[in-house]
Amino acid sequence: EIGLVAKADDPDDLRDKIMLLADDDTLRQNMGAKSAQIARSNLTWSTTTQDIAKVLTQVSSHNGSSHNGSSHNGSSHNTGAKL
Repeated sequence: EIGLVAKADDPDDLRDKIMLLADDDTLRQNMGAKSAQIARSNLTWSTTTQDIAKVLTQVSSHNGSSHNGSSHNGSSHNTGAKL
């Protein structure tokens, strides 16, 4: 188990999950170790940069097909950072 899921809009369930982790050292340590292992295996610089490149390509192609050069708020003043 690498995480706990609390019911939406149920603060009591969220509290119970937090208390479970606070009270159970073994569960907390095991979940942390498994999560760290998954992160080390899957979150490399290579995969992260590939994912970012895919998103930038999608955004660029979307903006190229529907963007008319003005900002989304109707102003022609561009205050965004250039990437």
